Order: sequence, then C-alpha cells, then structure tokens
Amino acid sequence: MSPGDGVRLEVTKLSTYGDFVGVNLRISLSRTLGPGSILVADGSSKTIWGIDPISGAKTAISVAGLLGFPRGIALDSGGQIVVGDSTTNQIVRIDPSTGVQTLLSSGGFDDVAGIAVESDGHILASDIN
Repeated sequence: MSPGDGVRLEVTKLSTYGDFVGVNLRISLSRTLGPGSILVADGSSKTIWGIDPISGAKTAISVAGLLGFPRGIALDSGGQIVVGDSTTNQIVRIDPSTGVQTLLSSGGFDDVAGIAVESDGHILASDIN
C-alpha cells in the first residue's frame, strides 16, 4: 500500500480449519468492513464472510457466482478482496461493499490455495499441486 492512500492493513493471524481459511485483518480506514473485521473464505458454502470479532456477527459479502471453492483470501491496497478458488482455479476480485465479483485470472493453476497482494498491486498465488 502506498503511504498516501490512507489504508493500512495488518495481518495478525492466519488460521485454517476444515473448509475455512481465515485472516484476521486490522484496517485503519474502514470501508464496508469495520476495523478488526475477520474475512473468511468458506469453500463449503461458496461464500466470503465478514465477521465482527467483538459481536461475532457474520455477514455474507459475496456468494457463489465465480466462486466454486474459495480458499486463498487477501485485501488489495484499495480495500478490494482478492480470492483464489481451488475448484475453478481462478482469481477473483470482490468489491466488499457490493459483493460484485470480477474475474482477474483463469487457467494456469491446478489448485489455488493461497493469495497475497503486494503493495504495488501484483497478485501472488500459490498452487498446491
């Protein structure tokens, strides 16, 4: 992220459990997600969830569409969610305020597992096969 864009992202914990991959995010400039929101890629329900860590309230940010089994999840410097899908082998950008999905890349992967976004916007994806 550039120093002037007003967005700060701090990854404090990465955890996996069954079909869930969660990243605890601290966002200093909230967009749709509140500060400290937890993003969860739920492969079983093809859903990206936002979870309030204090109340536990769960909000579906985006469901199905281009998502077959979302696995890797990250935020770009603009607050957009970037998801790697291990079934469709696609990388998808999701607008957290509308849930609209945009296909960024398809093909060339066998089983996308992890996603990271560099400060200059380059997307890094890991493939477990």
